[in-house]
Amino acid sequence: MFDHSVVPAVASPDPGRKFFSVEEANRALPYVSRVVADIAETYVQIIELRRELENLDDGALRNLTEREYETTMDRLGGLVDELHMTGAELRDFELGRVDFPALHDGRPIMLTWESGKSEVSQWHHIDDDDESLYPVEELRINIHTPLPGTQRPQQQAG
Repeated sequence: MFDHSVVPAVASPDPGRKFFSVEEANRALPYVSRVVADIAETYVQIIELRRELENLDDGALRNLTEREYETTMDRLGGLVDELHMTGAELRDFELGRVDFPALHDGRPIMLTWESGKSEVSQWHHIDDDDESLYPVEELRINIHTPLPGTQRPQQQAG
């Protein structure tokens, strides 16, 4: 079993930004997953409305659809804001991928959860692309062993 205390919650070096432990991120998932489900559903509605608008001529139906599109966009913005208020960040609308800021060995990383999964299972460096995801179990490695993609400064002999 993974030891969730390996990535402890710590005081943020970036005031106002929350950093999560794996355990805290997992505890947030029941709420976060509901918000992400609403985001995904709203996103699909926006795509459908956009397609309808592409096929409508000027007139009352187009105006009604444009208003519905704008209202739905506002709803999406509100849902994304609601997610951000938890400290989590939306990474991908379609996959329902969410990042939780965290610290490991004093370095900022992102814990990653994807809709449909029961827990945070991956992490990545702040500037990594979507292809650079690592198993969260790697966070258990010895503090003296560099994480993938990092280099530690060499100690000088004294």
